[in-house]
Amino acid sequence: MTSKQAAEVLENVRNKFVEADSDGNGLLDQEEFGKLLSLLNKRLDPKRTEILFKAADKDGSGAVSTEEILNWILYGDAPPDPSNDELAQAFKKADKNGDGSLTKKEFVVFLRGLDPTWTQKKAMKLFKAADNDDSGKLDLSEIQVWYKKFKKQSEAEEHPVGEEGLYNLLQMKENRVMTRVRIGDLCEAFAFCKAGGLGPRVAKLIPQKCGNADKAEDLSPLEMAHLWALVNTNREATEEEARLKVYDEKALCRNAESQTDLEAINIDPDAVVGFGVFIQLLTMLTATMCIERGYIMSAFAWSKCDCFEMPESMAIAVMQRLFLKIPKDGLPILKEKVSSNDFARLCFSMNLVDASGANGIAHGRIAILFQDVIKTLPKRLSDRQRLWHQARNAYEDKAKFNDKDSDKKLKRDYISGREELSCLMEALQLALAMAKKYRN
Repeated sequence: MTSKQAAEVLENVRNKFVEADSDGNGLLDQEEFGKLLSLLNKRLDPKRTEILFKAADKDGSGAVSTEEILNWILYGDAPPDPSNDELAQAFKKADKNGDGSLTKKEFVVFLRGLDPTWTQKKAMKLFKAADNDDSGKLDLSEIQVWYKKFKKQSEAEEHPVGEEGLYNLLQMKENRVMTRVRIGDLCEAFAFCKAGGLGPRVAKLIPQKCGNADKAEDLSPLEMAHLWALVNTNREATEEEARLKVYDEKALCRNAESQTDLEAINIDPDAVVGFGVFIQLLTMLTATMCIERGYIMSAFAWSKCDCFEMPESMAIAVMQRLFLKIPKDGLPILKEKVSSNDFARLCFSMNLVDASGANGIAHGRIAILFQDVIKTLPKRLSDRQRLWHQARNAYEDKAKFNDKDSDKKLKRDYISGREELSCLMEALQLALAMAKKYRN
């Protein structure tokens, strides 16, 4: 198959994907996946469809994105990484006028020369992140520097809302972008993240791919503001410079009376945090805290919308260590079922149960809590998918979300998959918070 033929096939798959995505959330469940296969003239029995769906659903989330579908069709897994020579060749081919730089339009051609599955929307987001000098063009050296960072970031998990969606979410009020991201607001959000457990224990409890847990810094909100100041004044600041900045400032910042008083460290709380700087700040937080990007993004999103999206590696750890599950029949561990008995066992083993309900969950409430999550699960999932959809498409007037599944009744009595597990843990955390409030 020639590259032109491959591009035509992939464009056809993209169009059919949109047609099969009946709820418009940008993901296909197994039923919608079967519809996609039918649209592509591949009519298979339900068992074969299920096998193919599991093959395409690499993260075991129970839904597949456009990228997962296209990568599955092209490679059967993830696309191979291009070499430096391939980067240079793709750059030269995309540089139509030979001026040694790429415009936004040429950058799309460049990315699709490496991997035909790239969408224009994602390419525009990446262009913004790579354009350090805001010139509107990228030379080969900029792309090489960007690609090293991008490759490192893409190896880690991200939040379903994405970087741009998270940035939009931080600006949203009443489901609309109403304000700019200010460093004062971001500092308060980070303080919430810290109170919610974002710290060195995360790196020690769950293996991270981004550094040595023994070197993880217990970053304070004021130190985070100093990192913002560093990247805001120097877009080419390195991770090593970030570590040195933390080393210089941590003694004073961690002993400060207020962790959100930015004026005390000569930073204007009303200063705007641009999108490119925000992306670079996430990189610096990952480097200094030794916590993967997806965890930090989940914490920031949680601070804004009270909705915690558990990263895949955390969900796997919960299944293994708390629910004592092991993968069976070659399926991912996140496909294992969590029953009401499993949940009760977890609550008792972790000392979360209290007869009076004042210091934990009352014994009689455990089964009720689990059944309530099962009963409301379609709505819980629909609500969070709607929220991520609104954040990802904040500037699109016609971005509609079909929540036809919100009133669906589940004909089962178990939890399965990362998203459903997130809903259960979120409900458990809320129940424990209510017990604490009652006690106080």
